[in-house]
Amino acid sequence: MVNEVFLGLVPQDGKTPAKVPRHFRWVLGEYLNLPFEEFDRDAMRLEQRRLQPDAMLEDPTHHRRYFIEYETGTATINDAKKSTSTRAKLDRYYAFFKGNYRVHFNDGWRPRLLFVAQSEARRNSIAELLEKEDFPTTGEFAARALTLDRAKQYLSRKLSASASSPAREVPMPQRPPAARPEPRVGPVDCLDAVRPRPPPPPRPGFEGGPALCAAEERLRRGSVSVRGELLICLEHEMKGVLGTLQKALEMLRHLRANPNEMPRLAPEAVHILSIFSGYARRAESALTRYRLKTADGSPHEG
Repeated sequence: MVNEVFLGLVPQDGKTPAKVPRHFRWVLGEYLNLPFEEFDRDAMRLEQRRLQPDAMLEDPTHHRRYFIEYETGTATINDAKKSTSTRAKLDRYYAFFKGNYRVHFNDGWRPRLLFVAQSEARRNSIAELLEKEDFPTTGEFAARALTLDRAKQYLSRKLSASASSPAREVPMPQRPPAARPEPRVGPVDCLDAVRPRPPPPPRPGFEGGPALCAAEERLRRGSVSVRGELLICLEHEMKGVLGTLQKALEMLRHLRANPNEMPRLAPEAVHILSIFSGYARRAESALTRYRLKTADGSPHEG
């Protein structure tokens, strides 16, 4: 449902196919991993937290980053003890913006938090919470509550060149032409022709924008591109390695080896494997749905 916000920002005339916007970057929350630390006053210690908005919109023209929370109305608003409540989300964002935001994003862009509600009543309740908690509405970081239609209008106005113009396509900055190498005089080293060269760096000043090539996609901060079938193979290989290690441990126990000299499986390994398994299941489900064997479109055999 949060994609309705994105669709409201895509220029459409009803006659020609809509073009993918180039003047902002839209990232779904499932592709974001934003861990941070929050001080627990009851336990009197730092706790590890993880922030996952429904979506994130980056505006490179105005150097703003919008974190979008789509409020369906199923969760409570003021109960801070429930992790899904609006109050708990607000507390997490406040700790994140005050602490680890610049660790994950060191470009100096100002973060903005948008609660998008389905009804005017829900929007009013969240706005009252923001006012009660004295959450900033301007400055270094800010938040506001909007309905879906108001959110489309608000973001269209912010993304546009001026406050009165509608959302429209903004041409991408042209990549500077590469300098042509001077012709060599004398014999040519054949190894220079096959020696691997590093990928081109991202365009200056537009590191957060859409990637124009595979090199930019690999170098983009906070985003990793992995083919689905490779992720599935990686999961199988990891399970095989861990299974072999587990059998070796069982054999050592059977032989009554010294427990202090036996290798131990780190708990983090199980946690990492569970994360890989989750993404591998998504990849396998997506490939199976379209009867594909690989991400480049090769069909299933048989």
